[in-house]
Amino acid sequence: MKRLFLIGVLVFFFKSASAQDEQLMVYDASTFYSVLKPTNASEVNISDYKSKNYNAIWQMPAQAMFTPNRDSRFSDMQASVNFINPEQYPASATVKIVSIHGDITWDKCSGMLVGDRYVLTAGHCVINEIDSWQDLKGFIPDMYVKPAYDKGHESKFGKIKVQKIYVYQSYFLGKSKKDVALLELSEPIGETAGWVNMDYEENNQKALATRYYNFSYPMDGTRVNYYRDFNGDTLYLKAGYPDMVSQQYIGINSVGIPGESGSLLIADDNNGYTAYGVRNFSEMKYSFYRLKKEEVFAFYNIMNRSKAPKIQEPRIASSSTLRGISIYPNPVFERAIITTNPSIEQLQVSLFNLNSTEVYNVTLTGNNGKFTLENYNLPKCNYFLIAKQNNLYLGATQVVIRK
Repeated sequence: MKRLFLIGVLVFFFKSASAQDEQLMVYDASTFYSVLKPTNASEVNISDYKSKNYNAIWQMPAQAMFTPNRDSRFSDMQASVNFINPEQYPASATVKIVSIHGDITWDKCSGMLVGDRYVLTAGHCVINEIDSWQDLKGFIPDMYVKPAYDKGHESKFGKIKVQKIYVYQSYFLGKSKKDVALLELSEPIGETAGWVNMDYEENNQKALATRYYNFSYPMDGTRVNYYRDFNGDTLYLKAGYPDMVSQQYIGINSVGIPGESGSLLIADDNNGYTAYGVRNFSEMKYSFYRLKKEEVFAFYNIMNRSKAPKIQEPRIASSSTLRGISIYPNPVFERAIITTNPSIEQLQVSLFNLNSTEVYNVTLTGNNGKFTLENYNLPKCNYFLIAKQNNLYLGATQVVIRK
């Protein structure tokens, strides 16, 4: 019966989502709500969104100044400080994406400001695989961006909390390759750091003949047997021409290093720096997801809400909206704190082992959405935790018991 409940949650979620045409999933970090939003891909004038920093554009160095890569027309990576002050535009528009919970910071990805309070990155950078066996996914909570982060230090721009996450529903469900995400920040940091444009190029030959630049925060190159190692604390720059293009990707023949994900492929189009691709996990030799017309306009319409038509945003589930929950620390030794919506006062918690057998059930009373989970001598194991309120599903996560 418990196993059917787990599967029922997934089936209800997938049916609710797939019943719509192409839509965006919107995660609100302050309420933990996930909603569906129909895409608005009506055309916009991209020039209206250009950064205010374009009157002080930095001249990109000649290709000969970069260390060549014998396997690609794109250069090898070099510390960007060799060419530009990280707080100078357009390096200042580059952000390091992290997740911060308590005193612990997890390095995630790279990204770049594309509006006064918007960052473009990869979809897989914001989605967490809660349980592959149950095929449960969720949004990564407590995300922040650090513009112009370099040499292990925050810049004068500090760190800014991610308020909302926009990702394509079809990608979340594994039905498309739209590995792109738009982050909405709590502050308009782009007013001082600057931002780059987004655009699309439908001509393959032009895309192949364009020289692009890429700022990123690579980390742990040993994981992919790369000859250099990185630790994610330094901003790197590389430049060059694509080795190949396809309908889906702009390809560079280079190893994808953790931390590079979400970084943008930008070009100087004489009107400011413009992004045409997003670094992701892709087929061999295809490094950057190629932005399409519908995605560019959909994201710009989100950024231009005041002019866009008002659209009712339906909840993913009608009677039990899927909300986020998080647990810290995890692994759990003696006790952990479960965090959910601050309005929730009581939480029904169930733990299931890998055979989908319920091994523990308790009702917790908390304060401001925080609940203490005690480890009552549970065997060391990986568990699946489901949280409910008044028998309505709130969220799920994987829990590791280590005591």
